[in-house]
Amino acid sequence: MYKGVVVMNELFMIMFIVIAIVMIILIMYSFSKNSGKEKETVNLEHQSDEIHYFKKPFMTYKEKDLFDKMKPLELELNIHIQPQVSLASVIRKESHQKFQNELNRIVDFAVFNEDYTELLFLIELNDPTHNQEDRKRRDRKVHFICNQVGIKIMTFYTYRGNKKEYVQNCIREELSSKSIQEEKSKND
Repeated sequence: MYKGVVVMNELFMIMFIVIAIVMIILIMYSFSKNSGKEKETVNLEHQSDEIHYFKKPFMTYKEKDLFDKMKPLELELNIHIQPQVSLASVIRKESHQKFQNELNRIVDFAVFNEDYTELLFLIELNDPTHNQEDRKRRDRKVHFICNQVGIKIMTFYTYRGNKKEYVQNCIREELSSKSIQEEKSKND
């Protein structure tokens, strides 16, 4: 009987070691299979579909092109041009409503004074997607909100080409007219 117990203990020990080795191999296989992938799959209990996340560029090609044309003005005019700005970061809503969904919209660029204490105006770059009905509604809402708080929106259109001199002159003119308006209000 003593030999039988020893044999049983040895069998259990061998089974335990085999199971542990199989589990280690499965874990290592799982890690090696997932390493090097750029996408991450998340299974949520309440969803039957997989969700895939991918990195994307911070700005579209057209936005980056416009940004590169505007960037030299920062030193010349003592301004900062910030891409991809949420309305919620520059507009405060006072309301009894719990949610502020309308402020979760992103504008392409915001132009600030040299120490970021004043938003001077916003810039939108409209491509053909802005002709879609949902985008038109979004644009009308953004313009409505900005008009209420006195924030100007300058709009460029991708189909116009937006040469560097044109873009820079539009921004210079807007800043010049803003300076003239501020001087008038100081004198009044």
